[in-house]
Amino acid sequence: MEVVFVVPGELPGPSGGTHYNEAVIAALRRLGHHVEVRSIPGAWPRPGTADRVALRNAMCRPGAILVDGIMALAAPESVHGAVDGGASVHVMVHSLLTADPTLGRAEQDAFEVSERSALLAASSVSCVSKWSAEDVRERHPGVTVGVAEPGCDVAGKARGSTPPQLLVLAALSPLKNQASVLRVLRDLSDVPWTLHLVGSDTVDPVYAEELHRLAKELPPGRVTFRGALTGSALDTLWNATDLLLLTSTSETYGMVITEALARGIPAVVPAGTGAVEALLGAAEAAAGQLAGAVVDPGDETELRRVVETWLTSAHVRHAWSAAATQRRTTLKPWTWTAQRLLEIVQQ
Repeated sequence: MEVVFVVPGELPGPSGGTHYNEAVIAALRRLGHHVEVRSIPGAWPRPGTADRVALRNAMCRPGAILVDGIMALAAPESVHGAVDGGASVHVMVHSLLTADPTLGRAEQDAFEVSERSALLAASSVSCVSKWSAEDVRERHPGVTVGVAEPGCDVAGKARGSTPPQLLVLAALSPLKNQASVLRVLRDLSDVPWTLHLVGSDTVDPVYAEELHRLAKELPPGRVTFRGALTGSALDTLWNATDLLLLTSTSETYGMVITEALARGIPAVVPAGTGAVEALLGAAEAAAGQLAGAVVDPGDETELRRVVETWLTSAHVRHAWSAAATQRRTTLKPWTWTAQRLLEIVQQ
């Protein structure tokens, strides 16, 4: 099958969405499909006129077009134009634009209109979790959504560290809520641990500076800011990690969770988000011991209790690690995700 994959060309640093795109493209090619990648520069999801025209031109051709939602949802007229021109446009919603809690009211309303227009015009739509698909249906009644969960690469089991190494892997932004982790750990400074914060600090420089200020309230050497890491540098850090902390206020799935589980690393994830699906997996996999904990991201008292229990109880650490190691055997490969996407496109 021939597929055109349209992706944003100038996003600040790596993200879950860009990783998903790259992994699916590679998986489609491994399955023998011909994939043409068209990278469109622009200030997505706030494109200029030239960006919108470039997107429409990239999609205006017969056949299957897979386009990243950060672009399609912001430029519905490009989706309409491509579909009217005979293209089959599939929109991959990594996260709705309206899910950003930092938006002002006027921009929130504008994104809501553009999202709905693009989703209704699209030939097909996919999300990365059942939670995010339900979110789309609730916000935009009448939209049909399929689910193509992220896959996961095979990885070796992490060896961990002494003292225990904690990891937060996400762009430094209020949405990812790293400040809660730092405030909680400030109250646990009498217990041995180290924390690595990995993620771009250019998404919200003011928030990043606030995180650095909070880190200075902790004992020297406890917190390390690593910036955005990929490749072997990230693999090395994963290998030394004992627990992943994800405290986002909103999360459609959280691929970092399955990346941790692939290495036998447990995770603390935010309740009421798609991250719970990533931690639990299929119902049969969730029947035993949980490979971590589910915590209200707005309740720092609960988060502190959970982290303190893990840090001070060898029994809890062993149980979580054993459950995470078991979950390694249930994770789906990226070829499964690619095949699932094609099923949705061809329905």
